[in-house]
Amino acid sequence: MAVSIRKFTLIWICLGSAVLLACYIMLNSLLLTETFSSFAYDTLANNTVRVANFLNEEVQKLDDIIVDWAVWDDSYQFMQKKKPDFVRSNLNDRTLSSLDLAFIAFVDNESRVVWSASRQADGSFAQQLDEAVRELIIHQTKMLLPDDQEGRIRGIAKLQDTFIVIASCPISDSEGTASKLGTLVMGRDLTEAIIKKIEEKTRLRFSLADHFDSAPLGRLVRTEHLQTASSDLAIHIYDTNETTLSGHVKLKDITGAEQIDLIVSGDKEILKLGQSASLKSSLILISGGIALIGCILFLIERRVLRRILSIKSQITEINKTINVFGAKKEVTISGDDEISELARYISLYISQITNYKLNLENLVKERTRRLQEKNVENEKIRQKLEEAKVVAEQANKTKTDFLAKVTHEIRTPMNAIKGMNDYLLSTAVTDDQRDCLIAVKESSDHLLTIVNDLLDLSKIEAGKIALESIDFNLRSVIESTTRLMLPLANKKNLELVTHLDDSADVVVRGDPARLRQILLNLTNNALKFTKLGGIAVTAAAARDAAAGGYEATITVSDTGVGIEQARLDTIFEPFTQGDDSTSRKFGGTGLGLSVCRQLVGLMHGTITVESTPGQGSSFTVRLPLAHGDYNNIYAKPDAASPQAAPLDRLMLLVVDDNPMNLRVAQKVFSLLNQEPILAQGAQEALAFLKTALFDMVFLDIEMPEINGIELCRMIRDGVTTPLNKDVHITAMTAYSLDTIRDECLASGMDDFITKPLDPQTLYERILLLHQNMTGLCRYEHHAAGQQGADTPPDAQGNCRTLNSELALLKLGGDSELYREVCEGYLEKYNTERIDISLVQARPEAEKLGFEIHSLKGIAQQLGAEKLCAVATSMEKTLKNHEPCEDAAFARLLDAARETEQAVKDHLARTRPKAD
Repeated sequence: MAVSIRKFTLIWICLGSAVLLACYIMLNSLLLTETFSSFAYDTLANNTVRVANFLNEEVQKLDDIIVDWAVWDDSYQFMQKKKPDFVRSNLNDRTLSSLDLAFIAFVDNESRVVWSASRQADGSFAQQLDEAVRELIIHQTKMLLPDDQEGRIRGIAKLQDTFIVIASCPISDSEGTASKLGTLVMGRDLTEAIIKKIEEKTRLRFSLADHFDSAPLGRLVRTEHLQTASSDLAIHIYDTNETTLSGHVKLKDITGAEQIDLIVSGDKEILKLGQSASLKSSLILISGGIALIGCILFLIERRVLRRILSIKSQITEINKTINVFGAKKEVTISGDDEISELARYISLYISQITNYKLNLENLVKERTRRLQEKNVENEKIRQKLEEAKVVAEQANKTKTDFLAKVTHEIRTPMNAIKGMNDYLLSTAVTDDQRDCLIAVKESSDHLLTIVNDLLDLSKIEAGKIALESIDFNLRSVIESTTRLMLPLANKKNLELVTHLDDSADVVVRGDPARLRQILLNLTNNALKFTKLGGIAVTAAAARDAAAGGYEATITVSDTGVGIEQARLDTIFEPFTQGDDSTSRKFGGTGLGLSVCRQLVGLMHGTITVESTPGQGSSFTVRLPLAHGDYNNIYAKPDAASPQAAPLDRLMLLVVDDNPMNLRVAQKVFSLLNQEPILAQGAQEALAFLKTALFDMVFLDIEMPEINGIELCRMIRDGVTTPLNKDVHITAMTAYSLDTIRDECLASGMDDFITKPLDPQTLYERILLLHQNMTGLCRYEHHAAGQQGADTPPDAQGNCRTLNSELALLKLGGDSELYREVCEGYLEKYNTERIDISLVQARPEAEKLGFEIHSLKGIAQQLGAEKLCAVATSMEKTLKNHEPCEDAAFARLLDAARETEQAVKDHLARTRPKAD
């Protein structure tokens, strides 16, 4: 919110003056109040000391009297019993009354009272001593101690309800040379008359009280220490009420203890005078401050604000008429001070601004014209850029399509070459033939490597490579990758060694496939350019506390030809090699290192090279890797090879429109102990899928009429092929671009492999499926409650008790072999034997799991789908470390009985007739 200068000045002057006045008034009031308060308190303290001094004078008077009597020769002779008429002559009632004594006592050195007298209530004296007085002078004070020859005790004491002045003096002769014969003790009441007399002399009111009887005096406001002739006194000043102050001091009694409270009263007239003076001075200051503020505001308004507002109004008027020819364009203010000078400067600036405005308008018109011309030119350039962009996008699309077509055309014949070559290598051939086949294999592998490098580089540059994030053991990946290169190293008589630090034996999370690709490229390069010596692979993993994972360092060193220093900066560029003759000598495209650098960059790592020509090179890769989970590694089965662990036969369907590709697929699958059903085209595949239940389907993508993607959608729809709606479908194509892969997976396919078919890749895919599937029983959730034998599945694909047709199909139609399987089942796995085995194995989960797994295996071979489904469900329960319920065992036995009966029925129906 905007505030005018007038308001701002008024507010801040008033506020500042008010704060200043308030501070001054508070300080003035504080000083006046403090001064008057101190004066009042000091006066009361001095008055308290005056009263204490007057009380001491009363004590001193009695002390003067007792000295005259104690050092009198007659008193001395009386104590010697030499003056028997001493009492009658000198201590009669008249004498005692004139001395105004309350009591008198002559006490010998053995504390025996020789003679005493006490005032009675009627004013007469009796020759006796009150017990309270006797107790005081004999037991509570030191006035009668025999060793106190010169001591004299005097002071005030509280006896019953009254205060009394007491003095004592040793009895001796007038010369003071005789020995002490006793002590003379006198007491005088501190009567109201004496107190009133002291009040009249001091013009003060006071009172005495016993320390234990004193009532609270009010709020303590000050404590002062004053020195008197006899002692230092601590005087406490109390604010008793609205009109009275009280001074309090503790006096010592005859015993030397501070047990007597002297309380002196004073009024608050001085304090009231101070408050009145403070109030009057504050009013005077406020009045003067208001008058001063008014004068200041008047002067500021007249000399400053009014003139500034005049400048403002003139500038506003000039602004309204700035474009009017001949209108006033200057500010005029009377006077000769800073404000009038400001007005002159403003007038000067207005004149300059007017000129600038005219020049600026002309300049804007000129630049607007130029901008319009530039916009027209830019629009033409934009149109050309749009056309160039369309051309570039079309060229890029053409390049991508061309790359896809080229790789497809290369991979299609390579599929036949590699497949048939691998099959021939598995047969009995001569050594010369084997050498030729190996040469063919190496050449085809080299060609595929070039194709893969081109595809990888293209996908990286297009940003279409997605890294996986899975758990793996770093040491295992490096060792397995190095082992792959051992045959090539042995062939070249080179030593390939690994030096893996213990720290590399860790489980990390990342993309092991891309890491393996990097290592293969680096190791392959090292082997390619090394003739003598060897290659060393070293690795270590250091904890990265900041990132919460590891930093893996992998180095591949060789003793090869090395790289010139000038080439090190460009060695990772595409199509770049150590020198111009490298490609002719060693072959290759120069893409491997470029792919390595791109992959390492995607993993947020670095790759560096050190090399000396003629001595070798060393490539170092540093990768940040996250922590992995050991359970995800060691829970998985170890990888195997087709030779190490042959697969059980599954129901496989291979679909391709190319007869050569089908023959190659049949040969490659035969290496894996598999006999797939071959379908040439989609229509033939649909015929098979309608009548038989398959475990896995391999689809070619490029087929006439109905391609692989359309066929997959028809299968997944379930209308045409209800038996195989959920079958595992794997795309099998020579295309390897991610766009094709994504399209296949989006259509409903489960996996994607590229041609040429690799036996090891097929083995891993089938092994993985074999471990995760339930064999013939893929509908275990429909198993419970199914009845009957040899009943066909319904439209939803429910399990059958015995699917003998499919089992025969898997056995190649060998009915005799299937009869042997059925008879073996009845002999070993009849219901009674199953029941006994389960009862014996049930207490031990591991043994029970083995029995159920064995039963599931024979059920798969037999085609007992319902029994397989129940066994699979129980096996999953046991793998989750959960107990199987009684109902599950009951379902298993029911399925076993139904299966047994169905097998018997099948054997009865198919028993061969006697000739």
